[in-house]
Amino acid sequence: MTQSQKSNTSNIDELIKALGDPLRTRILEVLSNDKICVCDLARNFGISRNLLSFHLKKLASVELLKVERDGNRIFYVINGKYKNLLREYLNLLNIN
Repeated sequence: MTQSQKSNTSNIDELIKALGDPLRTRILEVLSNDKICVCDLARNFGISRNLLSFHLKKLASVELLKVERDGNRIFYVINGKYKNLLREYLNLLNIN
C-alpha cells in the first residue's frame, strides 16, 4: 500500500467515525437546510455549547462542515462539495 493509499484510507476511517455518532447525524440533518449559529444549535439540541463545539469540530475536521463568522457569531454550514453526498446519506438513514 502506498503512502497516498494509506492517507486516503485514514481519511475515510475518520469520516466514517464522524458520521457514526447519532448526535452528529442529527446536527448534519439540521444543517442540511441552512447555516445555523452555534448558539441556536445548542438551544435546539438542549446541550451545552462545549459539547456541541466538540461535535462540530469533529465534523469540520473531516471537512463535512465549514465555519463562517459574522461579527461575534459563528455559523456552521455543510461543505458544498459534500452536500449531495450527505443528502443521500441522510435519506438512506430515514428509510425503515
